[in-house]
Amino acid sequence: MLGAVDPTYPLYPLACILASMGVLAVLITSFVRQSWNRGVAFLCFWLFLENVAGAIDTIIWSDNATIKLFVYCDIVSHLGAFIHIVKPMSTFIIMRRLYLITSLLPDALLGTTTERWNLMVDWTLGLLFPALLAGPVYYVFQGSRFAIQEGFGCTQAISGTVPYYLSVESWTIIPPLFSVIMYYPQVLRTFYLHRRDISQFVHTNVSTDRTSYVRILALASLDVILTLPFGVVTIVLGVIAGVRNSAYNNYPLYTGWATVHNNWEPVSWSYAYWKSEAGPFNIAHAYFSYWTSPILAFAIFGLFGLTTEARASYSAITLPIWRALLWSRRTGADISNAAPPAIRFAERSLADLEMGIYDDTIVPTPTHMPAGGRESTGGTKIQTTSEECGKSGVGDSEGEWYVKGKKLNGGESTGDGSGHLASDSESQTIQVQSSWKTGE
Repeated sequence: MLGAVDPTYPLYPLACILASMGVLAVLITSFVRQSWNRGVAFLCFWLFLENVAGAIDTIIWSDNATIKLFVYCDIVSHLGAFIHIVKPMSTFIIMRRLYLITSLLPDALLGTTTERWNLMVDWTLGLLFPALLAGPVYYVFQGSRFAIQEGFGCTQAISGTVPYYLSVESWTIIPPLFSVIMYYPQVLRTFYLHRRDISQFVHTNVSTDRTSYVRILALASLDVILTLPFGVVTIVLGVIAGVRNSAYNNYPLYTGWATVHNNWEPVSWSYAYWKSEAGPFNIAHAYFSYWTSPILAFAIFGLFGLTTEARASYSAITLPIWRALLWSRRTGADISNAAPPAIRFAERSLADLEMGIYDDTIVPTPTHMPAGGRESTGGTKIQTTSEECGKSGVGDSEGEWYVKGKKLNGGESTGDGSGHLASDSESQTIQVQSSWKTGE
């Protein structure tokens, strides 16, 4: 087996693997937290598939241009054409949702009729319209069944003409351009001038912290920073590369149906031939197009996969598995009655559901209450053991409670041992009132 022809190998497949893992983590945590934004879900799902396919392609065809895996290449080539349109459509859906939220129009989100309309718009833009362009419209300009490019693998065999750029490629810049012109100024103005009003609408009980505020602004700027520049640069490089192609000196309108579909068999070209004949603009166009998906996936993971809530979800998912593995190694340990930590989701507001900003709480499920322990009669049970909890002072009605070395804002109690439990976090103060009684 010869070495990889791409001088950057294995940077791209490694980036694709990491990017696919990142967007998959966002999808999983969204499922765990029951937080679904259709635009984010569309984008993460299709980016995951495209990055997985990109990693597989660049590994299999890293040093060859052999035409093989026909069915797989049929799927990947059409999937690439589909996702090429889904990406700008998904960011447009995200921006549209942000616009509705920041415009303080709850009826535009909560009304039954408007919600059905929003649902139809999202599924049309995120699925039906890209499928139309990747299906019959793509076939009009499909010069071969698929193409194999050494070093990169399966790709589309497109007859790049003026009608193709007007009917297909233009949709990579129309949605982000529309959102930048129509939605982005309103969102930016609202967040800067009416931050407190937005905070009251987005979080009914919790003030918006600076991290969440910056994250929402970054999400609103996706089209400005990434999607629109990606589309413009891709089209410009593609047009320049097509004009400089040695086959013709000017860009053709359309070579005709018979000419386009004359040779339907798959085609392939070596990296050396492509590098020598394609020219610098074609090479730049190819590399830039391939790297847009990993970069966009990393951006989505940075916005949604590194938050405090997402990290808490990772712990909630992995902690029971890790505990089960540790317990399974204990000789003679009976873990059949042991209950893993349960996840209790705090109350979420409308914008929490849309933006993925949640206040999730992991509450341990008590497995037993030892004699002499304490039990809350106010609806919240807290398991106390000699290892985790301690009490200063003497007697049942006085003293201060400590959990794992941290002082609980106790206080004096009489009779049933009434106390007050407080826990401060960075963004809010959670107060739990409990009534304590001595266990029998």
